[in-house]
Amino acid sequence: MLDDKFKPYLLEINHAPSFVTDSPLDEKIKGHVIYDTLNLLGLSQKRKKNYKAINKMKMEIRRFQSKKVHLTPLQREQLRKEFDDIRN
Repeated sequence: MLDDKFKPYLLEINHAPSFVTDSPLDEKIKGHVIYDTLNLLGLSQKRKKNYKAINKMKMEIRRFQSKKVHLTPLQREQLRKEFDDIRN
């Protein structure tokens, strides 16, 4: 947590937090913690889509490699450009 002068404070470290909600207050607090955590990580639908596209591209590359398919330099460059476009 940061104060108004951006001085950091460590509140708690819990390697296995419980997200069980026993009361409405518990649900509200834990819901906000999860929301804020995901927000701080910068997770979004766009990043999820890019992540899936990158993994799909990696699987395609592995598939080509496992079959010993030899790509032409032009095909390899095209795959690399597609991969770079997805990552950005």
